[in-house]
Amino acid sequence: MQTSKLLSTSRIFLLGSSKLFTCGSRVVISQQPIFQSTRPFSTQLNKLCSESSIRKSKPSFKKEKSFGASSSEKKNKPINMEKKDFQKNKVAPSTIEKKEKKLTYSPEEKSHYFQQIIFPLRKALKERNIEKCLWFFESEAPKYLVSIPIQETNEMLVLLGGVGNFKKAYEMYSKVLEKYQSSGGAKPDINTVESLFFAAKQNRDLSSLNMLKRLEVVLLDDMEALNLKLNNRIFHDLIAVILYGLRGSHSADLKSALNGEEVRGTPYLELTSKTILELYNKLTNKTKFVHTTMIQYLQKMGDVEYIFHIYDELKKGENSVALDTTFYNTLIMCLISNKFETYDDVLFMFEVYREMVEVGGCKPSCHTYNMMLSALKVAHEKNMFENRIESSTIEPSFSIVELYRKVKRV
Repeated sequence: MQTSKLLSTSRIFLLGSSKLFTCGSRVVISQQPIFQSTRPFSTQLNKLCSESSIRKSKPSFKKEKSFGASSSEKKNKPINMEKKDFQKNKVAPSTIEKKEKKLTYSPEEKSHYFQQIIFPLRKALKERNIEKCLWFFESEAPKYLVSIPIQETNEMLVLLGGVGNFKKAYEMYSKVLEKYQSSGGAKPDINTVESLFFAAKQNRDLSSLNMLKRLEVVLLDDMEALNLKLNNRIFHDLIAVILYGLRGSHSADLKSALNGEEVRGTPYLELTSKTILELYNKLTNKTKFVHTTMIQYLQKMGDVEYIFHIYDELKKGENSVALDTTFYNTLIMCLISNKFETYDDVLFMFEVYREMVEVGGCKPSCHTYNMMLSALKVAHEKNMFENRIESSTIEPSFSIVELYRKVKRV
């Protein structure tokens, strides 16, 4: 009676030693007796329906392939061409972009260009390796569409100027300018012109006359085309080039060319002394070095009147800072070297010395006293003191004895 109740309640079927029971739609076989007490079924059933058994028999939710599709369904099935079209068109845009990028620079090409050209070039510039720099400029850089940046070009011009190779520097400058005007390369700036004039100042290859013929094209034509203004540094280097030529062996030819005269074997020079004075007057905020070099240039050209014109302007204007010991020494040198023949010239030299001490507030140097003593020696040899004019308006502020005492103190 008890077994019948259990069979009716739990639906257990005995098959030999094994027991088979159902739990819903599941069928589980157990080798051990299921129950020992009146209510052991729930605990034993939980053991049998554990997570491990459920995981093993977990149903798969994958879609089964339908192998019984009819031929009509296959015909009516739409063909998906999106992937094929995408694969076909995947290569086409890149080829089009490459064709268009022949005229421009992609970021990858630009980074490759900087790694292959610019960074090694900067290293070579820092090491002052001129041959390697020229190799990058002449052989490697023309392979790329974009030109070398103007900063590296300026450094290369300075490097060539430090060696004194103005001819190579001018060739490089003309190539940069030609590339900018034709294909839109790097635009030369004011530093480019300054570097070129620095190379001209350090020149050891060309004569000053041939070099000035090239520099006048840069000054009068190229700077106007590039909208660049003349500054103190360029003008100072220009006067330094002229002074170097006037002190050399071909000073007579250069001096005649600056005066507007024709010289054999050389074309007519437009950069005459008159144009140099015009450029000097156009300059704003002139430095004391510009004033000093300009006085030296005028002294070599023999224009002493304009020297004192500049001196009077400096005393009246705000540029009194330029009146230093070097400036006064240059002024005294101009007086001694140009027409130092009369007693008034000696008195005028002492007048300049007085203004140097009182007006300028400058301390004379040994060079000042050496120049004045040598001038007095020349005046004594020419008998200037014996032939002096009694009606002279200039009176010396210092005697020779006082000057000698000052020399002893130095």
